[in-house]
Amino acid sequence: MYYSVFDVSEWFLTKEKMCLKKLASLCYYAQAWSYVLHNEILINDTEFQAWVHGAMSPHLYERYKNYDWWDKLAPTGREVIFDKTTLELLHSVYLTYGEFSANSLECMITAEPPWINARKGYERDDSCTVAISLKDMGSFYSSICKEDFR
Repeated sequence: MYYSVFDVSEWFLTKEKMCLKKLASLCYYAQAWSYVLHNEILINDTEFQAWVHGAMSPHLYERYKNYDWWDKLAPTGREVIFDKTTLELLHSVYLTYGEFSANSLECMITAEPPWINARKGYERDDSCTVAISLKDMGSFYSSICKEDFR
């Protein structure tokens, strides 16, 4: 089943108030792990681009662009119903990555091959709107799974 980036972000915001960079990072990881574990995209209305400070959904940015970068965003109160598999995935992503700060998540994402590959030809601080490839996400994150089970 597919969801919007706003459905998924709303779920994460019910767990804690957080800044846009952390929110976008959690949504990115949800997309990546859904692709690896379930062989399908979770979020069907946006792509994640290799911005300077990590993975960003342009749709998510557009919604929150009038907030300061570090403002703590809160849930809107809109209820979203997820299927059981998706809820398990979102819980796992939050348990794995939710404890990290926005800056820590930035450091993680910007050190990983999917983000690096999308930014080929760009300097570290150059503006970039290249989409992070689902294929690259699948290759990299599935290699992490294989290592965990060795």
